Amino acid sequence: MRSKEALPVCVLQATGTNCDQETAYAFKKAGSKPKVTHINELIKREDNLANYKILVLPGGFADGDYGGGAGRIFALNLRKTFLKDQLLEFREKGGLIIGICNGFQALAEAGLLPSGEFGKREVVLDINDVARFDNRWVSLRVEKENHCEFLGDMSEEKETVVFQTAHREGKFFAEPDVLDRIEQQKLVVFRYCDAQGIPTN
Repeated sequence: MRSKEALPVCVLQATGTNCDQETAYAFKKAGSKPKVTHINELIKREDNLANYKILVLPGGFADGDYGGGAGRIFALNLRKTFLKDQLLEFREKGGLIIGICNGFQALAEAGLLPSGEFGKREVVLDINDVARFDNRWVSLRVEKENHCEFLGDMSEEKETVVFQTAHREGKFFAEPDVLDRIEQQKLVVFRYCDAQGIPTN
């Protein structure tokens, strides 16, 4: 991240999320002040997103991925509880939100990605073409001039990176006009590529 300030980070925990402690540790190592907060603490107003600058939705299987798809119930909790008002205020004040794996799926389900409108789902994380859990290492090209605050100087320093993917519902789908808007607004951060950085499927 570009800021040198020790930013307060809310790592949101729910039934079935995992790696929340590891995520908090990573933010601590990056110089931030993370706190693992259960979603019920926010719903009951025992804590408030106004206390944070960054919100993290970690991976896992929130609420068992019941309700008709990955992240569906997690997304409903974001949209239909007191969290909606907190999230809108958080975003209006410039708070940063990152969703990892299941957390990204929940943000998409809630409509927070890419349009930012609650309830307006424009993208889907669908079942992979192989129709099963897939775990592999992939090459990704770092897209220049993207708007991701979490990369810091990475987009200036690196051309490609290699990451591990592990998912069953990871196939990103959107209608052509939505994809065009995502490209025009430079919301693509990484693009699948071969070892030479040439884009692939």
